[in-house]
Amino acid sequence: MTSHIRVARVGKDTDFAQKGVKWHLLRRTMMTGSQCGKTHHKGGFDSPPQIKDLDIQYATTYNVEQSAIDPKLDPVAVNNMAYGNNMEKRATNEYLTVIEKYYELQYPGHHVDAVVTPVSFYIHKGGLCMASPDGEVDIVVTSSKDGSTLAKHAGVLEVKCPVHTYFAKSSSKGIRDPKVPITYAMHAPLLPSGDASHLSRKFGPSLPPPRLSISETFQHESDLYRTHADNAFSIDGAYSQYFSQCLLNLMLSDREFCDFFVWTSNTPSASGKSHTFWYKFQRPADPYPSVHLERIYRNDPAIVEQYMDLLSSITLWTQARSPALNSNIDQFIAYLSREGGNQVELPHLDPAEAEDLCGWVPEEVLPPQEEESPSSSS
Repeated sequence: MTSHIRVARVGKDTDFAQKGVKWHLLRRTMMTGSQCGKTHHKGGFDSPPQIKDLDIQYATTYNVEQSAIDPKLDPVAVNNMAYGNNMEKRATNEYLTVIEKYYELQYPGHHVDAVVTPVSFYIHKGGLCMASPDGEVDIVVTSSKDGSTLAKHAGVLEVKCPVHTYFAKSSSKGIRDPKVPITYAMHAPLLPSGDASHLSRKFGPSLPPPRLSISETFQHESDLYRTHADNAFSIDGAYSQYFSQCLLNLMLSDREFCDFFVWTSNTPSASGKSHTFWYKFQRPADPYPSVHLERIYRNDPAIVEQYMDLLSSITLWTQARSPALNSNIDQFIAYLSREGGNQVELPHLDPAEAEDLCGWVPEEVLPPQEEESPSSSS
């Protein structure tokens, strides 16, 4: 089976680097990971006004002379986006600390090396959609005795650095500089925070502790498989937009897993407060109270089923909006030609092929290989 298209990121100024003009133009020719949850529109995050705004966004001609940031965005949204970009490196470094600790506990006494490599994006082999994760994750576990490789794991990473209302309140005395980490406030619609009294709808729907646990207990891949009872972080759940983004990251990358990492600074504020996710009051031994880590696996049957459901929704959305998408493709090709590039043809997706893709099942969805707990080899 033909693999999807992978575009590596060599440098921020290269062709199609994330957040560049060509990247923005290409994103308008097909559905993207950050927006694809709206095509399914069964989750709690989405609403008809947001879907309407999405259609308007694709139908509006992109002004390549303007800043890469949409000029229609209000200053609050611009600052919030800037904050996420500024904090992403710090968040990624803490993710590496957390994930190395996790595998060190899984493989006690052995050496763990984790690396996150930037990638620009992946394109669905039929030109149906694209995904731009925050990096590719490669984890290698080597024996402390002879240096032999005990395990290799390959995934993708999606990082979120949410903010609250500091940037919105002009009268606020809180932090308003998007270069300074927020230490206490949290964007309520993303994940609930605070103590046990903060479980009302005001603070967002309840999200259970993730399966991946930083503890001494060895976890097989199948221990992290999901079910449709995972109502919060699922295609139909309250966080469907983020979950759908992770689904595309995972399936278009052809890698083993996708980690969804939510980061806030653990530095106390002037009043001594720092961020803690609500469920971690029930896990006092957790050494990382200011972060949240979810994982989904490519071989998980529930994940495959939800991906096929999402792909079907994306296909229907694409077919219904072909005039706007074709216009955006023309603009994209015209811009490349103006820049001196060769004629470009994007993959054509006709309705019959789209129906075939909706029935696709990954060829390598195999039962997980039960491995012996690595502690026995130390």
